[in-house]
Amino acid sequence: KATLPTQKMKYAPDTHFQYSNLGMALLGHVVATASGEAYAAYVENHIFKPLKMQDSQVLISEGDPGLATGYLRYRDGYPRDRAPFTESNAVTPAANLSSNVPDLAQFCMLQFRDALADSGVVNGTSLQEMHRVHWLQPHWKSGWGLGFSISRLDDKTIIGHAGWVAGYRTQILFNTQSKVAVIVLINTEDYSPATIAKKIFQLVEPVFSVRATDETPQEPQFDPRWQQFVGTYQDPTYWETDVLLLNKKLFFYGTGYPANDTPTSGLSELIPIEMPFVFRNKDNDEIIVFETDDTTGEVVRIKNGENYYFLKAE
Repeated sequence: KATLPTQKMKYAPDTHFQYSNLGMALLGHVVATASGEAYAAYVENHIFKPLKMQDSQVLISEGDPGLATGYLRYRDGYPRDRAPFTESNAVTPAANLSSNVPDLAQFCMLQFRDALADSGVVNGTSLQEMHRVHWLQPHWKSGWGLGFSISRLDDKTIIGHAGWVAGYRTQILFNTQSKVAVIVLINTEDYSPATIAKKIFQLVEPVFSVRATDETPQEPQFDPRWQQFVGTYQDPTYWETDVLLLNKKLFFYGTGYPANDTPTSGLSELIPIEMPFVFRNKDNDEIIVFETDDTTGEVVRIKNGENYYFLKAE
């Protein structure tokens, strides 16, 4: 704290992203001050214990029998040199954590909690906020959430964090949709754990996705009564939405002005959830209800969330 006022900013605020160990160290100090617990004790009591991370610790001692020996880069023809032990001292919240794959798997499973779930560590909405991009790099290929890096790998969003102190390199990455996580721990400085983790993810994620698809219940069969829903509907602002029946599936179709470059881009599939009148919009999860006239039984309007679309007369 004494030298903090002497620190100079590398960039003007809100102009560049620069990961800062000092920032993480200060954050640890804030946690300790706000909670009234020492930082290591807070992590132990409020993260490790609730997640049953029994072999993880913040205060690491040199010579700890549970700590893998770290090595420096390999030099051809020479034996590997052991890396000197890192005394993190003031930057402990940024640099000190020893763990193993089973414990880190518990941490990764925390990231997959439902938005409405309270894990006892952090609630689901806070997790979503941590996973959301807060700083997007100018190339639009990656960014940062709260404590996590966020990037695209093929057509998937991967979230994670890397670590590096002398003799140790690590990478955790995960995808919250498929709920697949990869953990790579290396006790040498020769290799890139991020490269290894991404390759593993590309290999295993499709396998788990296929299994999930196989276990998913089949969609309800086509119901001939859906034919009565077909038509053009108009909201009070005169915006029109068509309901189409294609290949025995029901769709919303919003035509752009001018028309969409790709006609299918305006289609949103309606998934039946309560036959025959209640559906879920596959694109945004809104509930769609086709409402009928009490006298004639004919469809007269759609309730889309809290909005209404009225069937136009032919």
